Amino acid sequence: MATVHPKKTPLTELTAGEIMQPAVITVGRRTPIAEVERVLVDHRISGCPVTDEHGHIVGVISMRDLVERYAAGADRKPDGRFYDAAEWDADEEYGTSAVPDTAEDVAGDLMSAEVYAVDKAVNIARVARAMLEHGVHRVLVKDRSKFLGLISSTDVLRAVAALDAGR
Repeated sequence: MATVHPKKTPLTELTAGEIMQPAVITVGRRTPIAEVERVLVDHRISGCPVTDEHGHIVGVISMRDLVERYAAGADRKPDGRFYDAAEWDADEEYGTSAVPDTAEDVAGDLMSAEVYAVDKAVNIARVARAMLEHGVHRVLVKDRSKFLGLISSTDVLRAVAALDAGR
């Protein structure tokens, strides 16, 4: 009996290592939340890894974490509009900050300690499946136990759109 191999498509050939962002913005576990917000806004990203004193990744923090903690009501943007927390867009401009200047929290207080990663050799479809299964918008990319970069849901969409444009 012959083994049936799935048809190769661009989505099964494109790997995590090819679409990842190698320059990963991080914040320290003791970084004040107001500074975390500034880092995310300044770099136009919706989240980033949190590191310990030795530079090891110990969690992930997102703008969603900040909005859920500091916005007036769990379903309001800093400017008062309602939103779906899973679809909050850090690229939008807001007139007010989500984090009060007097906030004493640090990144380690609000971060998620669950860090999801994929191997650099997995294909983009498996990256998307991992994001869906874990309900996250970013996964780290690793080779054995070394972290190499990060893939956001936007990176996956950008890669799929580029494949479609190349038809």
